Amino acid sequence: MSKPFNNEIRKTEIFTIRKRFSQDFEVEGQRFPAFRSENMFIALSTFTIANDMAPEVKQAFRDRPHLVDNAPGFERMEVICPHDEPNEIWLITYWTDQSSYEVWHKNHLRESHSQIPKGLKLVPRSAKVRFFEHVSK
Repeated sequence: MSKPFNNEIRKTEIFTIRKRFSQDFEVEGQRFPAFRSENMFIALSTFTIANDMAPEVKQAFRDRPHLVDNAPGFERMEVICPHDEPNEIWLITYWTDQSSYEVWHKNHLRESHSQIPKGLKLVPRSAKVRFFEHVSK
């Protein structure tokens, strides 16, 4: 008989393991599916910095506390900046499915945004979120 999975630390370990395996696997009698990147859900958040704080924002992302990394369904995050628009930031998160993203997004704001540099101002109406279906590698 398999044991119930109640321990949050143990759940985190399983999510970390799932990200490394391309095949389903078993731990302590419980079966876990590998992440399937072909059905991946991608969220792209973009914003433009209005007050010359791009270096501070980029450093804040480099120093981020990685709070999202253990969220159920989270695959990875990339932060990029176009060469031709150095004050524009693109935040790309990859998820196993849309519902995992929605659960995280609904509950993350206070913690995730706690590292925003003080005094940051954005270009009005520049913040946007778009959603994508992963089509092919």
